[in-house]
Amino acid sequence: MARTAARIYVPLDAVFFERRPGVDMSEQAQNLYLRMCAKAKMLDCNGALSAKQIGSLGLTTWRKRLTELLTVVDEDGKPPVTERDDGTYYITGWLNWNESSEARADRLAKDREKKAKYREQREAEGDN
Repeated sequence: MARTAARIYVPLDAVFFERRPGVDMSEQAQNLYLRMCAKAKMLDCNGALSAKQIGSLGLTTWRKRLTELLTVVDEDGKPPVTERDDGTYYITGWLNWNESSEARADRLAKDREKKAKYREQREAEGDN
């Protein structure tokens, strides 16, 4: 049985583009977008990927697909992917669907502290 990470959501279905009015995108560009989402989740990078990371996805025409992703806009007038000044590409809706790396790290640290405190209490009770 596969394990799923808590509180992480990436819509891994290209059909969600069809429900967004005004988005006319090729299936190849949709495929790149989904692969970028999966890679960003794996790298825990808040939706920001370098060109090298996108190139490592194994798609021969990724530059053409990426150009399409950069030019298409959704109903809010935003493209699904934007290019930053430093040459990285950002999945614009990433933080709408996913917890930021910093927030997840804080949540996990608090959870570790809570569990450690509970273990200490249990050990102290066992000693008495």
